[in-house]
Parts: sequence; structure tokens; C-alpha cells
Amino acid sequence: MGLSEGLNLLALVIVPLVAVVVGQYLQTRSKKKDEQYKIFKELLRSRVFGINAESVEAYNMIHIVFSSHKEVRKCWDAYFASLCVENPSEDDLSDCEQKQLALLKEMAKSLGYGDELSQAALATKYLPKGMIQNYMDDKRHRENYANTMEVIGKLIANNVKRNEPPK
Repeated sequence: MGLSEGLNLLALVIVPLVAVVVGQYLQTRSKKKDEQYKIFKELLRSRVFGINAESVEAYNMIHIVFSSHKEVRKCWDAYFASLCVENPSEDDLSDCEQKQLALLKEMAKSLGYGDELSQAALATKYLPKGMIQNYMDDKRHRENYANTMEVIGKLIANNVKRNEPPK
């Protein structure tokens, strides 16, 4: 077997292996980026609609999904500390909001948006009046339902007490 044949055989074995390793690396990197973007998107959404189960999950995943982004984790720690203030004053709430925006800005930077995205742009929220009205109506309906269920529960309890045989 000559040198040329040996190199061809080596190429036939190594090239597919390298292709698999590189493909796996790119797929893993893409999956991590997708997870980071998913968290970022959920946290942007929570600025408008408030904290929900998905945003809590996203906050709890920051240290894992952004493990190689020290500044993101540092901003999350600062924001988390501001969330833990008991009986926050107006200044505390303002500070908390600024730390949330700093976290989002750092996340955007780590996702490749660079410094092009300002905290002012992140602070801007679009929420149409009709959507606010629907949200308020839904909230009022839920409160009315809860109140109705409470009254029904009391009526049932009173009715059960009246129908008990005397002791």
C-alpha cells in the first residue's frame, strides 16, 4: 500500500469522525443558545405581565443556563438580593427595577445583541389599552367568582349545621 492509498484510507476514517464531533459541538452550542434565548424572552414577557410560573422557572435556571456568563450571574445575584427586601420603599422598588433592567441588558449582551440595546429600550413596554381592560375585567371576574364560591361555602356550612340532628 502506497502513501497515497494510506492517506486516502486515513481520510476516509478521520473526516467522518471529525464531521460528527464538529456537528455534535455545534448542536450542543445551538441548544444552549436556544435555552438562553428562551429564558431571556420569558423575562422580557414578565416585565409586562408580571411574575408567573414560567418566569419563576426562568429566573431559577439563570445560574445553570448562563453558567459561562459571569456578568449575567452577577446581575442576577444583585437583582435577587433586591427582590428579597422586606417591606420595600419606593426607592427599593425603583432600585429593583433598575437591577432587573441591568440583568436583561447583560443577558442581551451575552446573546450577541451587544451594547446596541439600551436599558431605556428594555424599559419600554407595549401594552394596548384594550388588553389592559381585558386583563382588569378577567381579574374582576376571578375575584367575583372567588367571592361567590366563599358565600356558597358558608351557605352550605350553615345549611349542614341546621340539618344536623340534635345532640
